[in-house]
Amino acid sequence: MLDYQGRIWITSEQGELVMFDPLTEVFTDILKQLTHLKVPYIGARHYYPDRQNRLWIAFENNGLVCYDMTTRRARWFQHRDDQPHSIGSNHIRSVLQDQQGTIWVGTSDAGLERFDEKMGYFHHYRPNSQTPLALPELAIYGMAQRPSGELLLGTHHYVCQFNPKTGHFQSQRLPSDDKASLEDHHLWGIHFLTNSRGEVYFDQRNSLFRFTDLANIQLVTNFTLKTGFCTSLLIDHSDVLWVGTNGSGVRKYDLRANSFQTARYQRGFQEDVLVQGVHLPANQVRFDQNTDPYKFRYTLDHQGGLWANSGTSTIYHINTATHKEQRVDFPIPFVQTITPMATDAQGRVWLLQWQKEAHYLWYYEPEKRQWIRSEHHFKVEPLTEIIQMVADRQAFWLATKAHGLYRFDRKTGQLRTYVHQPDQPTSLSSNTLYCLSADPADSNRLWIGTFGKGLCAFDKRSGQCRRITEQDGLPNNVIYSALPDQYENLWIGTNKGLCRMNRKTFQTRNYTTEDGLLANEFNRFHYLLLPNGQVTMGGVEGITSFWPAKLRDDSFQPKVELTELYVNNRLVEPNPQSFLKSPIHAIHELTLPYNQNFLTVYFAALQFNLPGKNHYRYKLEGVEDDWVETSQPQAIYTTLAPGRYTLLVNASNTSGIWSPYVRRLTVIITPPFWTTWWAYVLYVLVVAGSLWYGIRLRLNQLQLRQS
Repeated sequence: MLDYQGRIWITSEQGELVMFDPLTEVFTDILKQLTHLKVPYIGARHYYPDRQNRLWIAFENNGLVCYDMTTRRARWFQHRDDQPHSIGSNHIRSVLQDQQGTIWVGTSDAGLERFDEKMGYFHHYRPNSQTPLALPELAIYGMAQRPSGELLLGTHHYVCQFNPKTGHFQSQRLPSDDKASLEDHHLWGIHFLTNSRGEVYFDQRNSLFRFTDLANIQLVTNFTLKTGFCTSLLIDHSDVLWVGTNGSGVRKYDLRANSFQTARYQRGFQEDVLVQGVHLPANQVRFDQNTDPYKFRYTLDHQGGLWANSGTSTIYHINTATHKEQRVDFPIPFVQTITPMATDAQGRVWLLQWQKEAHYLWYYEPEKRQWIRSEHHFKVEPLTEIIQMVADRQAFWLATKAHGLYRFDRKTGQLRTYVHQPDQPTSLSSNTLYCLSADPADSNRLWIGTFGKGLCAFDKRSGQCRRITEQDGLPNNVIYSALPDQYENLWIGTNKGLCRMNRKTFQTRNYTTEDGLLANEFNRFHYLLLPNGQVTMGGVEGITSFWPAKLRDDSFQPKVELTELYVNNRLVEPNPQSFLKSPIHAIHELTLPYNQNFLTVYFAALQFNLPGKNHYRYKLEGVEDDWVETSQPQAIYTTLAPGRYTLLVNASNTSGIWSPYVRRLTVIITPPFWTTWWAYVLYVLVVAGSLWYGIRLRLNQLQLRQS
């Protein structure tokens, strides 16, 4: 437990209580200070340090002790039948100090107690059948205070929100669990925690629950003998919930998991997407046996209606607001035929149908309630398969399976082809196209997905493309879908996950099964964008649905810490004889001799919800001017010359946004003794002495000759 002064309190199964002060790095055995006082201190159920440097000690049968650690004095509160203002029970389970400094006490059999320090007595809050705003049960197993000032109380069957100003309780009954016994659920008490979104999590009856002010209590998970029963809870700064268990280790829950809804196929993509995505009654969705999910095509009209077919002449017109459908069958029966559909700027719904060696464009006439064949038709090369269509005021744009992109002019009837040209980097990146969509914010842009060559941003005016591939941030170059939303994003389904790309800046954010996708591999023509903004995509195993507005970027700013140090390929452990006196995460300067200059430094982001999504960058000032980005949390430097360096390490959050926190480590490589300044002074003295000696010897020789 961490108290208000930053000290850490540690208890053991043997009943020991130790306080650790991180500033002085000193452990203090608190219970030894109580041995000379005439109060109980062994067998406590609960310890609570308050803001006045007092320790409150709760006992199962011995009442409550308040120990002032400044004055070393203690006060013992016990229930007295002849004293109505004494504490209501000797069976104490929890203690809490609120924002105003008031002490609240939860008992096992006498409800809630408020301690009036000025008067020295307790106020009692107990069940009252005359008012629904009273405490519902006597036994209180846990307490916490919310930022609003409300107290949260946990009883056997209820969670209560208590307003200290009004004295009113608002209680929610926990979901019933017939298997829960009366004894096993409160063995460890109830722990309340609140995440950054204001959601409250708590454990009770071997289960984990969640609730907010706008929603009732929801069951998150059950604890079993296999998972271990909950003994403690912690929510860290990145909204990861850690659950300590009674013998099964620590379990982790990501509370920031994105809002993906997944379901495995029940009847097939085209049926499931209409039942689960559009919410049509299952008995109204009847595709015949000739339908093919890979031939599923749709368009949205200007009234929000959905027009869909799946390779046959049966065409559905669905009111997405009322969830009612009607069949608008094509006048010429067909099966196993791809039938692209589109809605033009005037709101007219178009359908492309191949007949007698030519493609004809039909439109739907609402007043006549029938399909009308227009004068628009064209011929293309044999075996050309047109897979999708976009209609604008001037032309129909047609994506093909193997022959690139066609433009059919509505006025002249001319057909123009855009294909891949190896020597033209602004041409289509491939002739094998998988998807085609218009940009709702730019009438001159088309988004084209290819097989294995990434995404193309196609300019209608120039006929040129901007190519986007894995090198630009896509998870994969097989593009099954490219769906524009109303928030300037493009949602791209690939072979290796989902990508969100900003249509103006081209910045990307990738999602995988770690983020909640059912599977990373999507499928051709298995997608639907509804008028309300919901996106549904199908893959090999089932459907993933989401609302783009609910998929928020990670705003957490993780710190990064050094974890291991290898010198000359050997792990360095801290010890008094080593040049690493303390653990690597605790040092900020490292001094090494000249022959210990091969360094490998490992590090980690202090964010634990999706560790695979964190990226890293580092640089060694004195060697590098620019950051080195990596997905591997390590930095390697060989044969560092003697000198002074600074290693900088930085981490991104799970959305790829770099944190402002940078870890610094000063590295000093000392030179060998023969290159030190005093060695050079010695060299100078030796040379000077040698010269002096030589000169003196020569002078002596000359004097001897003259004499």
